[in-house]
Order: sequence, then C-alpha cells, then structure tokens
Amino acid sequence: MKNLLLACMVPLFFTACKKDEGEGGKAEINGKLVGRYFCDNTGELLETSAAIGQRVYITYGESTVFDDDVRTSGTGEFSFKFLQPGDYTITALSECVGCPSGTEVVKKSVTIGKKDRDVTAGTLTVDDYSSRACPSNPYRGEATAKGLLRAIYIDRNNGDTVKIEPLPNERVYIALSTEKTHFEDVRSSADGTFRFTRLPIGDFQVYAYSECLICLSEVEAKFLPFSITTATEVAAVGTLTVVVYTSR
Repeated sequence: MKNLLLACMVPLFFTACKKDEGEGGKAEINGKLVGRYFCDNTGELLETSAAIGQRVYITYGESTVFDDDVRTSGTGEFSFKFLQPGDYTITALSECVGCPSGTEVVKKSVTIGKKDRDVTAGTLTVDDYSSRACPSNPYRGEATAKGLLRAIYIDRNNGDTVKIEPLPNERVYIALSTEKTHFEDVRSSADGTFRFTRLPIGDFQVYAYSECLICLSEVEAKFLPFSITTATEVAAVGTLTVVVYTSR
C-alpha cells in the first residue's frame, strides 16, 4: 500500500514543482530587429538596416497578451532576460500598406530547454512606410531623441496625489517647435520610456495629453521642448509629465 501511495504521489510532486513560462529563471532570449524603410509616396525601398529603438514583445506560453516588451539597441538587438524554461513567442509590429489595420504581426516561436542559458530568436524583419523616409523630406535625419513619460495620479474626489510613476503604453507626439501638428508619434514602453529616431537637426517639442477637469475637452497637451544640434546626436528630452485622475 505504501508503494502504491508513493507511486501516486510522485507525479503530483513533479506537477506541483513544475514552473510556468515567465520570469524567475536563468535563461535569456536574444535576437535582432531589421527594418526595411520605404518612401510611402512611391513605395520605393530606400534602406534596409537595424531597426533602432523599436519595441519587441514577448508572450509567455499560451498567453493571449504581450507579457513584456523591450526596445532594440543601437544595433537593432534585443534581449529578454531571466526566463524560465518553456515556450515563448517573440513579436514585432510591421507596417502593411494592404492591411485593414495598417499593421501586421511578425513573430517567432522560441523554446527554452531546461539546461539552456542563451537562446536566439534570430532576425525579425519589419517594414516602415513614411514620408520621412523619402529623400526630399525635411524631417529625415540620423539623430535620436529619448525621454520618459510620467503620470501624476490624483484622486478626483479630494485632489490628493495618489502616486507618481512612469506611464506605459500611451502615445507621445513630436512636432517642430513652431508647429502644433505632430509629424510622428510613438507609444511609451513598459517602463514609460519613449524614443524618436531618424531626426534632423532642428528645434522640436514632444507632447502627450493630460487629463484636465476644467478643460472643455477634458484633456490638454503638455509640451516639452528640445533641440537637435548635431547630425547623429542622442538627445535626452527629459521627463514629460501628465495628470491622470483616479477614484480610490
């Protein structure tokens, strides 16, 4: 009877000890994102190069949502660290002229074995259609601007500040300093950071929308000016702060 009981318990023990995909392990998945840059006016392919500062997403196991994201480095490389063994999906978003949504998913499946430490996802290639990629476009350059989007959360009932923290997955816009209309926008990453690439020398401003109780539209734009002074500069824009009202 003891042997029978032990035999029944062993599978349960190993099932209970099995860890799901996700963080908390010792492995990492590395890869590279390459961009094909098209002039949207003509459809001409102008350049194929490392996709710098772009978001790459990871999905754990059979999850139906993105579990984390990182931005590519100056060479287009990306890395997801401290992962458990299991199955993962690496995803990037590619622009698509013929797609109803304007974007399509580019993804690769990756499996981390029990003894794996460094696993490669290989190269993912995405397309970028923009008037900025056209040779005659004044907004095209080689500089980069990066910053942080931060939210002040305020209790709408009493006006108290609840918390202040980075604001992920919100749109940040960029415009010339003399204009209010943006020529590009990005979404803030999981840690609230944002990045604009391929900028020319000039004066610019980034902005995001902040909630406003006394405004007719209930939102107002918050601006942060900056300048690009050299062709390959990486400009630190600073922190762009918006207000989010909440009910505790």
